[in-house]
Amino acid sequence: MTEKSATQARKRAAPRPDQVASVKELHERLWKTGYGSISAAEAEFLAAAIDREKPASFVEIGTATGLSTVLIATALQRNGAGALTTIDYSKKFYGDLSKNIGFLVDEHFGEGSGGIRRLTGLTSADLATTIEGPVGMAFIDANHGHPWPTLDTLMIWPFLAEGALLFHHDLRSYQKFGASRSCGPKYLYDSIPDSQKTVIADVDRNMFWLRKNIEAAQFARRLTDCLLLPWDSAGRIGFLLARRIHDQLQAQYPPIVAHAFAIGFDRAKT
Repeated sequence: MTEKSATQARKRAAPRPDQVASVKELHERLWKTGYGSISAAEAEFLAAAIDREKPASFVEIGTATGLSTVLIATALQRNGAGALTTIDYSKKFYGDLSKNIGFLVDEHFGEGSGGIRRLTGLTSADLATTIEGPVGMAFIDANHGHPWPTLDTLMIWPFLAEGALLFHHDLRSYQKFGASRSCGPKYLYDSIPDSQKTVIADVDRNMFWLRKNIEAAQFARRLTDCLLLPWDSAGRIGFLLARRIHDQLQAQYPPIVAHAFAIGFDRAKT
């Protein structure tokens, strides 16, 4: 994105007076039981980072209801920070198939969707053709089955600006929903050195961020090891998508990363 287009996007995203509210107020207004959305404390954790870092651009992987999308967009607007792109593989919200993905964005911002760029039918494997770097901050809250959080991280990592924060949700989903389909965030978290990650300090401890200041070889080695951990039932990947992921890993990382992905894929088929 050019500086001119980024400026235009920020102008389009300027909030109306009735949209200016605290993150907590917005969360209380939009949150509903069963949405699986981020908590108020997690929303404030994200917003505090946006206030502090003022990212030039933001990418969200996993739109779902669009609640976090609205909260992130509002925090970006408040800070005069960069434009937001959100992507999701689904076109309908899994919790209510009568609703479109990101329906809360439409309900809150109305026509124009707050200047947010919204893309559906895509995974992180499509980032190479849909976004431009450097990305100032990102949030991943999509398929929690292993290896998806690790793959989403690997796919967006080359586009992140040096020192950028990458947030992940549902660190404790393996405790809440069972490790057969949701241990991906925990596996990823355990693969990263303590000096490069921070967990939210609330009681639930369900969100964390990674900072892109990890030495490249160490990062590749640690996520290679993570890819070799047993894949969840929810993390299974079709052959054509696996081929695209493998090719991108091969292009962006040392050969060991794509090789580990291929081994994990073959194991998961049996």
